[in-house]
Amino acid sequence: MAPTTAEQPYNTETATFSHSATPPIPHMELLARMEKFHVSATEVEDWQQQLGIALPLDPGTGQRLYTQHHINLFKNIKKHLTLGRRFDDIKALVTVPDEPISPMVPTPSPTSLATIASGQKSAAVSTPESIKLHSLSRYGQGATGLGTEEASTLTTLLERTLSEKDELQTRLMETEKLNSHLYNANNLYHRKVRQLSDQVGSADVQEQRQFKLMDDKAKLQAQVLEAEKNCVELRQQLQQLENAHQRSNEDAHAKIENLQRQVKYLQSELYPGGATNPDAPTMSSRIPGEVFCGDWTEHATLMEVRFDHYGIELDPSRQRPFRMSAEPADRMGNLAKVVTTYAYQNNASWQRVETLLLTPSGPDVLEGVLDMTFVMDGKAMANALYKVHSQRVTAASND
Repeated sequence: MAPTTAEQPYNTETATFSHSATPPIPHMELLARMEKFHVSATEVEDWQQQLGIALPLDPGTGQRLYTQHHINLFKNIKKHLTLGRRFDDIKALVTVPDEPISPMVPTPSPTSLATIASGQKSAAVSTPESIKLHSLSRYGQGATGLGTEEASTLTTLLERTLSEKDELQTRLMETEKLNSHLYNANNLYHRKVRQLSDQVGSADVQEQRQFKLMDDKAKLQAQVLEAEKNCVELRQQLQQLENAHQRSNEDAHAKIENLQRQVKYLQSELYPGGATNPDAPTMSSRIPGEVFCGDWTEHATLMEVRFDHYGIELDPSRQRPFRMSAEPADRMGNLAKVVTTYAYQNNASWQRVETLLLTPSGPDVLEGVLDMTFVMDGKAMANALYKVHSQRVTAASND
């Protein structure tokens, strides 16, 4: 019995078929197959150099020979590149085929196929059926006992299966490419969402700051309006104080004139002889200044509070000793005017101005009025008028 292909290889006159070796694929046929997967000849050459793949040449045509494993390798590399991986990373993911490649085998004629079916050797004649049988040897299917029609049917079924596999591989690559685009689009979407969220958060913070600034501005405007209102009220109060002070000055002058008239009357009463009495003082004849000098005891009684804008508690009366060491510089007839300003040590903004109008009513007696004004920061805050009776202090009175 003749041996089957499963038991020993089939030998032709020029080449040998082996079940363990993958049928070789010429270079041009490989490029034609790779076009369906968008792999160019330049990419194939580049990948071969980077992976260090050594390929034999067909002695008849001079083309490089490949196997189905190389086709699968190039499809995998294209898939990984489509997914965005680097070639250095792809090297660790793929496996370079190390299966030996047999040279191209001349194809047998139909007569040879019949001989193969009966288990005999024959000379190889180039026919398509021999190529199909040669392809069957990849899957370990022996040709012994098969007719030409059965072999053709199996070959057609195998080619259809391989074609469907290539189509599915193409769809898979397109799907992975689409998936890569969707992944990139999803990343871009989420990045944009984060950017918009950050912008919205920044806009909210800015809006809150603007609201706070507007609120602060409104408060400041209200404070400005309140300050302006207070300023107007203070101006009105100041004007009222100035008017009151002017009226008080007018009243003081009127009272001084009235006192002067009273002094004249008192002089006429004290000195009935009038001008005929040489010792009687008159408005035209000035009393000697030394009459006012000396130590005195003052008795003052409150007559009138002209104004009090600060609520000062004025004493209804007072008694004090005072000394007049020099002649009054401001005199008119027998009337002397003495102005004294007192400062407060515990409050420098306050002063007390006392204007004393005196005229002698006897050898050791001075009668008159006291105008007392309390001043704060140069503004009169209170004014009162006292009636004054001063008695000279003598050695006899001390005793």
